[in-house]
Amino acid sequence: MNHIYRVVFNHATGTYQCVSEFAKARGKTKSVKTLALAIGIILTSNAGAVIYEGDIRLTDGELTYGTLEIRKGATVQAGTLNIHKMLGADGEALIHENSHLKLNGDLKIGKSSTGVLTLDDNNNDPAQQNSSVEVARTLTIGKDKPITTSTNPVENASFVNVFGNHTLTAHHAIVGKEGNGYLTVWRNQDNENIKFNRLDIGGTANTNETGTGTVSLVGADIQAETIYVGNAGKGTFNAKDGSYIRGELLQIGMEKVVRAS
Repeated sequence: MNHIYRVVFNHATGTYQCVSEFAKARGKTKSVKTLALAIGIILTSNAGAVIYEGDIRLTDGELTYGTLEIRKGATVQAGTLNIHKMLGADGEALIHENSHLKLNGDLKIGKSSTGVLTLDDNNNDPAQQNSSVEVARTLTIGKDKPITTSTNPVENASFVNVFGNHTLTAHHAIVGKEGNGYLTVWRNQDNENIKFNRLDIGGTANTNETGTGTVSLVGADIQAETIYVGNAGKGTFNAKDGSYIRGELLQIGMEKVVRAS
């Protein structure tokens, strides 16, 4: 069944929301394509947040937001998305309550600054642990280099957090492209849930960058053919409570290489 959606401003939270209004009636339809374009205009102008609570397909190219939240079982589909504030600053995506984000192309969060992607549940409720982010090509979370001065050091870190039995897949995932990156996976032991061909955490742009990478697994499995943690800088890998890494090559920092059997 087709649905009509409306964009409303929630004064309590200070955000725009896209909500399902009512089922399609005779002669009364609203183009989802037009809606997607309208949302892009509104949110680019206001550098705000958008909240989806109903299924929608975005088809008008790249849409830019400051914050994207998908909840209440909604599914959002698109080709390529850039999630960031005005002028390409930092961005954030929050996927929870059994909701889904599916991209046929690339997903960038924090186009030229830092980014955060979080999949979580509702107060550790197992019934809420079925959210997913599926990216056909490249997932890039944050780009900024670390900034270090004698008076005011700035870490400029980007984060991916998966709390519970959710799904995160991409052909290539990059967290903290030119800066510091953190991947945390907690209580997720289905080896098909967290899966990449290549995973880069921190300082991955080229060998001149010095960003660090940190991976923390607690009762979790991840799968990738190659994993680089702190590719051009320092790398830290923490795994406990029966965590597993499944792949062919794990590199931690520039000098430490462990080959998995």
